[in-house]
Amino acid sequence: MAFEFNEMSLSKEKQENVCQFSISGKFSSQDDSPVKRVLDISLMPKITECDNAFEFQNFSGVANVQIAYENDDGEIDSIAGTIEWQNKVEIENISNASLMPYIIDKETKISGSTIYVNAMVGVAGYGQSEIKIAIPQEDNSLVVKKEERSVVSLEDKVFEKFNIIEDVQLDDDFEPMVSHGAINVVDVVCNDGSATINGQIAFEMLAKSEDGIKAITKTIDFSQEVECARSVAGNTAFAIANVENVSVVVSKNNEQKTMANITAECGACVYVYKNGTISVALDAYSCDQEVMPAITCADVSYTSDIKTYKEEIAAETPIEELPEIDEVVATICYDCVKPNLQSDELKTTLSGAVIVQVIYRNESKELCAQTKALPYEYVLDGQYCQCLGANASIKNYRLHAGHGLEINAEVNFTLKQVQEEFLTFVSEINIVGEKEDDDAGVVMLITKENEDLFAVSKELKVRPEVVSAQNETEDFSSKNQVFVYKTQTATFEE
Repeated sequence: MAFEFNEMSLSKEKQENVCQFSISGKFSSQDDSPVKRVLDISLMPKITECDNAFEFQNFSGVANVQIAYENDDGEIDSIAGTIEWQNKVEIENISNASLMPYIIDKETKISGSTIYVNAMVGVAGYGQSEIKIAIPQEDNSLVVKKEERSVVSLEDKVFEKFNIIEDVQLDDDFEPMVSHGAINVVDVVCNDGSATINGQIAFEMLAKSEDGIKAITKTIDFSQEVECARSVAGNTAFAIANVENVSVVVSKNNEQKTMANITAECGACVYVYKNGTISVALDAYSCDQEVMPAITCADVSYTSDIKTYKEEIAAETPIEELPEIDEVVATICYDCVKPNLQSDELKTTLSGAVIVQVIYRNESKELCAQTKALPYEYVLDGQYCQCLGANASIKNYRLHAGHGLEINAEVNFTLKQVQEEFLTFVSEINIVGEKEDDDAGVVMLITKENEDLFAVSKELKVRPEVVSAQNETEDFSSKNQVFVYKTQTATFEE
């Protein structure tokens, strides 16, 4: 005899790094003039096309490259281009995946008038997974102990690309050379049929004018509505976003002020959750057969919150490491290494470094560039988190004569707080033998302390309603003896 089960699915978010690969490209300087040194480089990847083929997901993309450099004549210029790629990846245990690339590491090499760019690209997959929950159905023989559990399930997941456009007034006539952008999601508000992403874009630009070069930093607030068909006002949601490209066009307005028109191309994956209840089977027995329930424990942990934490850090490079420095021209956030994370029930510790490109003039007034690491450690008490990413911007710097260069930066950590939840339920019922008949008309059971009606009935192999009716109670926590009268069938020979 097979037992019948109803099956339901519970959706949850699923995120994992699906692959990494290297890309390379070469770029020629303006007028093919020999390149002396690279001052700054921006490398922002994005997926341009993606399709499924059998068990693989094919995708192609492009990395937008901007390079500022100095040639052998001491002139400062910039070039821009792209590096295209094609790849495929096998994505397991994740459905409805959206791919978001990011740069792990990058380097440049110079040969004459050519700048070679090599980078390692990582690709993260943001999708969902399904948890199958089996619920055995009672019949005349099978008795199931059920429990209502509150769960948080994934209601909708969408990926959308959008542009953030902002006009920023500049203090002088600057020509943009290299632009960087990083996005911080502050919160996501659910509406009926849509969700609104609120956040900030940290914009950093290396620009030049007649007086030289300068780093310009701006923070742009934005609010972007994303269509989510199953979103309902009052749902909870979070978003993971990145900046895929930044372009800047400088012009004069009607008042002859210098304006920078900034366009940030962004992508965001939005998850929408809903609260609900689910009925699970904790145990089961048969009145007619000996059965063995198989128990499954499912991880139904969910994201309870996503927050961006800000931390100001400062580090000083001793003058011995920059002995020839005379004047700091600009400091640019070259990279923000995703932090190492150690998390438990008591605290979360993040440690990493901000890589800063320092552009300066030496005592001979020659332009130089060096990268310096600003280490950091950030501790959150009472948090169990996962780190989705980190970005940084330079706040200010000071050159202390005879001592060193002090750089102050702001680091933004995007942390996902995880609420751990597990469901234990009967997923299968195996028949292990036939029930032994008992000829006794009355069965007595000495109950154990705090046994409930289900436990008593299971031991007697009798339906709970029969036990409670014959003993005139459903509370067996303090009852010592339980009696069940069984109907006997007698056979007479003629």
